[in-house]
Amino acid sequence: LFKTHMKTISLELFSQQLAFVRSPKRFIALVTGVGYGKTTAGAAWALVQTQTYPKAIGFIGANTNRQLQAQTVPKIKEFLYACGIEFVYGKRPPRAWGITSRFEDHDGVMTIDNGAQLHVWSLENWSAFRGIELGWAWIDEALDTRPEAIMELAQRLRGHSKIYPDIAHALRITTTPHGYDHIWAAF
Repeated sequence: LFKTHMKTISLELFSQQLAFVRSPKRFIALVTGVGYGKTTAGAAWALVQTQTYPKAIGFIGANTNRQLQAQTVPKIKEFLYACGIEFVYGKRPPRAWGITSRFEDHDGVMTIDNGAQLHVWSLENWSAFRGIELGWAWIDEALDTRPEAIMELAQRLRGHSKIYPDIAHALRITTTPHGYDHIWAAF
């Protein structure tokens, strides 16, 4: 169970996934083999962020758009459906929600019925991150992500402190091991 500012969320997670979701540290990487449940842990963490900090813009990404649309987005959608949370992806939120969107273009934007909005982008064109401010970010399948993309995204974690004095501006990475690479060095 996760008690957020908005509601209580019930998710079934393994102990290591739960530790990943509940950790107060700003930067955490979950690096494990295939089939461990990395995407599940990342999606659970992102879901908790949308409910805890709905006015902070979030970010969900993966190394490629193919990975993002095939694995990452379906998992976050699965959790949203399971929790009975309404959302739209790639379009303006319905007027009935009473939400004023912070975006003109909703391509790559997910909006949750509590007003939370997040960018859902691949890290292929990471220079597009320049100029945005994020409350939190999750990168899934970061194995082949360039170090510069991760650093640029980490620099975007700022703002929102007046609304949420307790916000950690956290970055979570879930990925498969690749030896002593840049992710191992950073974390």
